[in-house]
Amino acid sequence: MFDIAPYESYGIFVFPHQEFEGYAESTVITNIYRGIVMNLLNQVISTYSNYPFNSLAYFNGKYLGATDAGIYVLNGNHDNGRNINSKFKTGPMDFGSKQIKYIRDVWVTHRTDGHLALVFSVDEDNSTEVERQTILVNATELQEEKIKVPRGLKGRYYTIELKNLSGADFDIDKLEVMVDVLGGRKR
Repeated sequence: MFDIAPYESYGIFVFPHQEFEGYAESTVITNIYRGIVMNLLNQVISTYSNYPFNSLAYFNGKYLGATDAGIYVLNGNHDNGRNINSKFKTGPMDFGSKQIKYIRDVWVTHRTDGHLALVFSVDEDNSTEVERQTILVNATELQEEKIKVPRGLKGRYYTIELKNLSGADFDIDKLEVMVDVLGGRKR
């Protein structure tokens, strides 16, 4: 993939006894790196951005990435000194009902060394996004936590995004969503 940013310039050059007018246009091509991985067990696709490797391998118990400059071991909790941000997002879910509903409870079974955030949006409207954070932190054991959901969100479709905060490492075992149907069909 390439990101192409055009740059234009216009100028007048005056030399003794002659005047030249010119127009120039140049294009800067910036590479956009994206890695796409599919879990063959459940056919889920993960996307990794800013991943400049032309090939990946698992060799002798280590993940390796190769570029034109060399081979790199992919490990650690930071990327060149920066936190690694991670998230996953569901598609729009109507929970098997065409009626308007609200989310009553969300339970997350997780293990993390920091805090996570859940972002709720209704009917594919990003302006209604509401974020709630987890409270429990335990890097060694799975724990179940109830997330407080705002009561004003009502709609047919819900999208839930779960993301780490400050580069927290996390495992998700289960995300349970309990909804109440309010009635009234949504178009």
